[in-house]
This record gives sequence, structure tokens and C-alpha cells, in this order.
Amino acid sequence: GPGVPSGHVSPSMLQETDDRLEGWDWAASKVAPHRKSVGVVLSLLLAVLLPLHYWRKFALSCSDLRYTRAQAADDWRSQKCTVLRSGVSFVGSCEEERKVEPEEVGVEQFSRCSPWFLCSLAGSACKCSTVVRFGILRWNEDAGTDEWASGYVDVKANSTISCDGAGLGMSQSVEDLEKRCYCSQSSDPDVVSSCAEDPAGAAQDSTELEEEADIELEDYAPCSNTVVPWALVSIEEEHQPSVRCAYAFGTAQSSNLDNHREVQGLMEHLQRDPATQCLVADQCRVALLDPSMALGHAWTQIVKSLAAAVVATVVFFGFEALILRWACRPSREVLSRDAAYARLG
Repeated sequence: GPGVPSGHVSPSMLQETDDRLEGWDWAASKVAPHRKSVGVVLSLLLAVLLPLHYWRKFALSCSDLRYTRAQAADDWRSQKCTVLRSGVSFVGSCEEERKVEPEEVGVEQFSRCSPWFLCSLAGSACKCSTVVRFGILRWNEDAGTDEWASGYVDVKANSTISCDGAGLGMSQSVEDLEKRCYCSQSSDPDVVSSCAEDPAGAAQDSTELEEEADIELEDYAPCSNTVVPWALVSIEEEHQPSVRCAYAFGTAQSSNLDNHREVQGLMEHLQRDPATQCLVADQCRVALLDPSMALGHAWTQIVKSLAAAVVATVVFFGFEALILRWACRPSREVLSRDAAYARLG
């Protein structure tokens, strides 16, 4: 001001500046802590939505590799077998709009390995020499396969029987009109089903593990389109043929594949040449291909999941740096006050 030497700040000028910036001080004291809290919350959200999810995928891939190694190390013996039926199960996580189509893997629809096939409609004759199941098989959209409705009945058969309550030795009901007769291609369908669901006490399918341990991240992470090729086979043994569910590499867990062209080629081979060689490890595990080949697929999944985890971590730290820089920088009001004092100085 007039009469004040350059570089000198009078007490009155300091007081005037303090009065003018008093409101700014109050705003700065309120905004700064809030900004830091928001920064911490955003950091935690990013930590959950990005790296942890991808590193969990990597851990699951490592677990699958250990399981596949143990499977490949078992004693697999070559045996003649005949393919009775083949198909593909969908075990991925993609929703309908991003889900792989059955035609892309060489089948008309996704299905699970089962010893049952349709024998006749209600009221017609069913020719079966093993076990007849009288019930309703409905399509489950969520599971992507057919499932049995409650109330079905299994009856041993050795000839042609009438597909109704009377022919199967039970009382008639209104629901019988909706039921069908299915014949088992094995004399012991329960053994076939139990082997297919849990071969040799194998661990849970990797997709089931993800469903139990994972958070909902469909909008943040890419989904998977993995499938499991299977075949119901009759294995030639010393006493009598046995019917079992065979998978690409011996079990459903080790046969999770995302190379759809490879799966389609396997389906075409099984349909073209039903008489083939299978690899048998025990009474449950039957492989259509050499189980050691699954190691290559397992290593590929590890490389992919590790690369995704590293990229997600780099992106995470980049966002973290921006958030922390925003949360910890001085507020605009404090900068304005410092600038005002600098001009006065």
C-alpha cells in the first residue's frame, strides 16, 4: 500500500487477509478430511474389484495344475471301448448373450453324461433289459442341461413293458401322463451317475469353487466359456462290458477346455469312429485322450491368469497413485491463502 516499503507486510494488512480467508480456512478444514476418507474408500474398492479377483483366478489355476499333475501321474491302461453317446457340458460363467453356442463345439445342445435314454412315451411300450426310469426330465436353463423332476421311479426290467403305472407295478396318477420311460444303458445306473459326478472322490469342479469363493464381478472381469467334452462308453472287460462316463482327460475337472475348435474336433472323431481306445485308471476314471496332454492346457491357463493378474495389479497401482495424489494434495482454499500471502510478501 502507499507509504509501505516494498517487501514489508503491516499488521493491518495481515489482519485484513486473515479476515478475508477465514471462511476459506473453515472450508479447508471440512473438505480435506472428507477427501481423504473418499480416497481410502476408492482405494479399497479398487483393491477388491481388480487385483484380488484376478489373483484368486491365478490361485485356482495353480490348484488345477496340481490336480492335473496328480491325475497324469496315475497308472492309465489302454482298453478297447465303444462310444454309446457323446456330448458337451457347459461349465463357464458367461451369461446367455456372451455364452458359446452348442453348434460351435459340435453338439445340438449342452448336456451332462448320463446312462439314461428316452425309451417311450407314457402309455406306449418300452423295450429295455436293464433298468427303466419312469419320470419327467426337464430342461434347467440355469444349469444348461436336463434334470430329473422329483417323483421318478426306477424299475428293473428284462423285456418289453408298458410305460404306465399299471405296467410298472404302481398305482396310476394324473402326473403319469406327463412322464416318460427312460432305459439305462447300464445295469447299475447309480454307479455310472456317481462316477460321473465324483470320480474317485475328486475335488469339486473349479467353477463350483469360484461360485462359492468369488464375488459378483461379471461387469468388471471377463467371463469364461469353458466346456467339458464327455462320452458314455462301454468298456470291454474280462467278465462283461461295463458302462462308464469318459471325459477328455479322465475327469470333468481336468477336462475344462476353452479351445472350442479342439472340442469340436473331438466330438466329430467320436461320432465318426465310435469303436476306439480309452485309457482307464480305475472303476470310475476313463479318459478319451492321454491325461498328460491336460498339463499343457493347465499351464496355458496359469500363464493367462498370471498375465491378467499382473496387468490388473499395474492398473490398480496406477489408479491408487492418482487417488492418493488427489486425496493428499492441499485444498484449493489453502493454496489460495498461500498465494495471497506470497503476493503480500
